[in-house]
Amino acid sequence: MNHALAVAHTRRVDVPDDVPGGRENSIVVRYDAGRKADGEVIYAMISLTDLAKLPGSVLEGINMLSKGPDGSLVGSPNAFFRAHPEEGNVLYVNTWEHGDFVTTLGNEAVRSGLEAFMANGDINAFRGPDGSDIDPPETPAFIALNMEHLPVRVAISELHALRSERENRADAVSPSGMSM
Repeated sequence: MNHALAVAHTRRVDVPDDVPGGRENSIVVRYDAGRKADGEVIYAMISLTDLAKLPGSVLEGINMLSKGPDGSLVGSPNAFFRAHPEEGNVLYVNTWEHGDFVTTLGNEAVRSGLEAFMANGDINAFRGPDGSDIDPPETPAFIALNMEHLPVRVAISELHALRSERENRADAVSPSGMSM
């Protein structure tokens, strides 16, 4: 993978300054890409902090576990968690296998009163020389940067804790917007 592209992937994507509530009232979906034996793959990436702002239903149909060769449950290659250097822990989802995931995130963000930002600059970085076809690097950034893999159980526990914390903050604010 182009080293500059991998390094760029470590930076946090900020929301525009004119968004009411800023990052707190927004979600950001980033992209990563690479090649597999059967072709290229594009991953959508969302931080657990942003995922916690959305209802749990956004994960329906996303199988994060699969059976290993010995029949035991192992992490899925199509939905998994990594430790990102700036975004904290993040969920990666293979968009070829879960084609409606990004649309679901955007729709649920709108329903939840949030702004949804898609980091299209990530996608543009994966385009070929003529700018039309996706031409991903050989190695996705999460591998090139050696981002730590997180077990599903650990990531889901963190997601539940973030959701509870967010709900507790919302409960502590009265309808007039003043803290109680």
